[in-house]
Amino acid sequence: MSDPDGVRRGDEPLAHALKRAADAAGRAALPAPAALVAARGLRRRRRNLAAAAACAVCLLAGSGAALGLRLQ
Repeated sequence: MSDPDGVRRGDEPLAHALKRAADAAGRAALPAPAALVAARGLRRRRRNLAAAAACAVCLLAGSGAALGLRLQ
């Protein structure tokens, strides 16, 4: 037999223990400082910009090389 919340009667002690553990872990967790999160975002933005610039250079160089080979 199941209760309306989907927990069987034999599983109630386990469910309560898991909920207590999750609650304790949630209270113990500390978020990262805002400065650290902002710095991480800035580094990621720089990496993305560098990757986009590298792709643009490769695209232009490849197009130039293909055009040069086609003209000869």
